[in-house]
Amino acid sequence: MNTPESVYGKGRSILITGASSGIGAALAEEIAEYGGDVALVARREEQLQEVAQRVRRRGARPLVLACDVTDLESVRAAGARIVEVQGPVEVAFLNAGIGEVVHLPRFDARKVQRVFEVNIFGVLNWMEALLPAMIERKSGILAATSSLAAARGLPGASAYSATKAALSALLDAYRVEARLYGLQITIIEPGFVRTPINEGAKSRPFLLEVEPAARIILDGVAEGQALIRFPWQMAAAMQVLRHLPNALFDRVGARLVRRRD
Repeated sequence: MNTPESVYGKGRSILITGASSGIGAALAEEIAEYGGDVALVARREEQLQEVAQRVRRRGARPLVLACDVTDLESVRAAGARIVEVQGPVEVAFLNAGIGEVVHLPRFDARKVQRVFEVNIFGVLNWMEALLPAMIERKSGILAATSSLAAARGLPGASAYSATKAALSALLDAYRVEARLYGLQITIIEPGFVRTPINEGAKSRPFLLEVEPAARIILDGVAEGQALIRFPWQMAAAMQVLRHLPNALFDRVGARLVRRRD
């Protein structure tokens, strides 16, 4: 069985998107302890540089790349730069994601579209850039951050839930195919983690700090897990919610909408 040391250790080329804050930044700092070469990717270069400083202090060599994951050409250019500096990517944490609250009275299709562009196509663009080399080598790990919100369409988080459900389904299908080529695809479905995306939430049950969340992810990916769901209490609650009869789910959901309004 692989260990974190063998997966993230010295000489390994590791990519993290959405690395400027939250789970992405925490993953970078935890991985730095193992000494691998870490490519930090996000749109906000100034914040990436701050993360890079913390990564250096922990013993790793970061590569900072400002990149828009929704722009395939930007992704290809960033991928080529990683290969030039660090060598072919061996482990990719495709973590970039956003959320938008879009209620019916203020419905905005462009906001919904933007969530799909980042949360789904931001992952697929990197897959297109990374897969050819990984398939040729018959080696590589793709770990993408979905969410426990994939379990059911949540009122007030409709676009977010939809994109995460689509992402989990896509990756579940590709995960089976990937094994034929010696690749590992891991789906990561966190609950509430103390990150910028959750700052505005009024209720965050079973909230987890970002450092233990990153540790759970890194250990699960190193072990080769196909699906990482945490915390277990929230994962169990979402499975119950998924199977609630529609009439009961509608009553619960209506209360959530009124509370957020």
